[in-house]
Amino acid sequence: MAMSHKRSGTVPVIIKFLKEKVINLLDWCRNHYECLKNVNRFYRFYGLTLNPMINQYGTVFQYNSSGTLREYLKNNQLKWQEKVDILYYITHDLATVHKAGLYHGFVTTYDILMNGKWAYLTGLDFSKKINTEIIKDQKIFGVFPFASPEVLRNNSRIQPADIYSLGIVMSEIASGDMPYSHIIERIESQNSHLFAISICNGLRPKIKDSTPKAYSKIMKACWDPDPSKRPDIFKLKFIFTNWRQNPPYNITEQFELADSIENNATDQNITKKLFENENNDYDIDFDI
Repeated sequence: MAMSHKRSGTVPVIIKFLKEKVINLLDWCRNHYECLKNVNRFYRFYGLTLNPMINQYGTVFQYNSSGTLREYLKNNQLKWQEKVDILYYITHDLATVHKAGLYHGFVTTYDILMNGKWAYLTGLDFSKKINTEIIKDQKIFGVFPFASPEVLRNNSRIQPADIYSLGIVMSEIASGDMPYSHIIERIESQNSHLFAISICNGLRPKIKDSTPKAYSKIMKACWDPDPSKRPDIFKLKFIFTNWRQNPPYNITEQFELADSIENNATDQNITKKLFENENNDYDIDFDI
């Protein structure tokens, strides 16, 4: 018996026209399908369209009403549990990519779109390269601060490089500020290649005093200069799922203390001591 289909009505979409060869677009579609076929919640890709006026193909995606994660963080003051919720969605999407045997390329707060409080990882073109032209065009406000040391050295784009980028995203979620915002103006006035050298030599974003200790521990693990020592996405997915659905008491306590500090509701000297207290430590087993 033939399957019946019917239109579901109009749906708002985003169309991005690309200067890519058809064969590259077909490879891209195949990769995206590998991510979509086994999950229900993933950034929805509807297909390709052609603009005959300019003879360019475009990709058609679902429309997300709340903009990029960077815009969302700028316009909203989030509680720590809401920040964990965002990372829950991001790690699930990135786990889908890695499970398909693929890598994202550069996970940035520009590539994460918000629809209400739901986050979607986008930008899956699997062909991004960081080079002099990218640095020149986007300066340090684009993908550059999210690039891992091995990518900056030799464009070695592997799955652990996605984990490093995710760690930089975590720093922006934690602070609400762009990565390296404390030195951004000074870097802008100098050669951006010196910035790359500094990252390769160990420069990382500044961590706010109010950041929960357990969160910082995971973030720093993602920043490890040795790709083999970074946690994989499936372990991070497990941790953030646990923190979202059944957080240990000491994690909940750390989040509540962080909210209090950031809302100026508690004496910061007292809460800083509480954060430093070894009883509030959290043993993260990356061998899960």
